[in-house]
Amino acid sequence: MDELKRAKRWGVWGVVLIFVAVILGVWSGYEATRFNEELVGILDLLSKAIGILGTVALIASTYFYGKALGHPEIFRNFLLGIILQIVAEVVFLVGFLSGITPVGYSLTALSLGIMFLGYLLWVFTSYLFKKSLMALGEALNYGLFRLAGNLVFWGGVLSIIVIGFFIMLVGWFLALIGFLKAPVEELQKTS
Repeated sequence: MDELKRAKRWGVWGVVLIFVAVILGVWSGYEATRFNEELVGILDLLSKAIGILGTVALIASTYFYGKALGHPEIFRNFLLGIILQIVAEVVFLVGFLSGITPVGYSLTALSLGIMFLGYLLWVFTSYLFKKSLMALGEALNYGLFRLAGNLVFWGGVLSIIVIGFFIMLVGWFLALIGFLKAPVEELQKTS
């Protein structure tokens, strides 16, 4: 059952790295408003690299939890969510870029439709993350993961307005607390 402790560590590091990536991304956006191009490039690169490391750590965490607890849906839903999140972001970007014209930017029905499709994929991604966190909460009998899953999902739904992203951050912060406080030691004693 050392896999539970390993899963817990990977989960903590994954969420922490994701938060660091978000902070660097916001800082990069702030520096872009000040036209500090060198720093923006460095911060953007760091944000993406650390975000990828955090994502890989969370994938490893859900794999180890799923394997140790006998609930493969924890890993399966999370991995599918990551894959669909990448697809959603690419679809949204294509929709955004399709509005660029030689004379400027124009939101056409096509570009809005493509971006809405990206949004729908994003919501489904949030649902898959919710299912993964709910399954983890059920397997560990720890309600904080269930609450985190609900917040991540509803944040994804509300991401069409800015408040949704903050709700998602709160959800992932609760998942971090869940990873830190999850009762894996009690599970190891009983098995």
